[in-house]
Amino acid sequence: FRVIAPHLDSLLRNVIFPVMYFTQADMQLWNEDPQEYVRKSYSIQEEYLDPRDAARTFLSDMAARRPWKLFPVLMPFIGSSLTEYAAQSDDKKPYHKKEGIMTVIGHLHEYMKERTGICEQLESLMMTHILPEFNSPHGFLRARACWVTRFFTEIEWTSEVNRKIHVERVVQCLKDKDFPVRVEAATSLRFIIEDSSKEQLAPFLPIVPQLLETYFSLMNEMGISDVIEALQVII
Repeated sequence: FRVIAPHLDSLLRNVIFPVMYFTQADMQLWNEDPQEYVRKSYSIQEEYLDPRDAARTFLSDMAARRPWKLFPVLMPFIGSSLTEYAAQSDDKKPYHKKEGIMTVIGHLHEYMKERTGICEQLESLMMTHILPEFNSPHGFLRARACWVTRFFTEIEWTSEVNRKIHVERVVQCLKDKDFPVRVEAATSLRFIIEDSSKEQLAPFLPIVPQLLETYFSLMNEMGISDVIEALQVII
């Protein structure tokens, strides 16, 4: 680590994050073969083939072993990148970079929730930078918003309304026009339900028939174990 430490900022900016960004090849597969895109996203084999998994592992190992070194470098970079993204006009926003940054936030969720100074900012992060992407014109950002939300519904929300809005957006994505978004919403809902209290689950009861219909429809299109497990949780 003594060799890596002086170069950590450059390593994150110029190597790790660029590997994580949504690529043109990803976009082509999303548009031309969405079922194959989903298959690759959930394939264990891809963990050994996709350099993004190596980058995510590096960040997870750093967060576990050297959090006091990683987060003072990582969080300012994430913060400045998100602020810069929000300030850009829609035609100039680096959508592919935002997807990668959201991926990092989701993968480091357990460490971020433990860090004093970071955990207090998570609700603001969700409201300011994750929630708007549910209305993104780009399906891959809507899918990533569903995925990130699954990890943060259990945080200490100052307002239950803010949590409810995120959950409602995930439910709405079950009817999204893009197949990968529907799958991500379906699998994320499982974790949201598991982290919900009886009172928080009450709004789901009237829509259970529609939920079941959606899940069976997804299973008819493609058999995905994560969707089946989510269905079992709902039942």
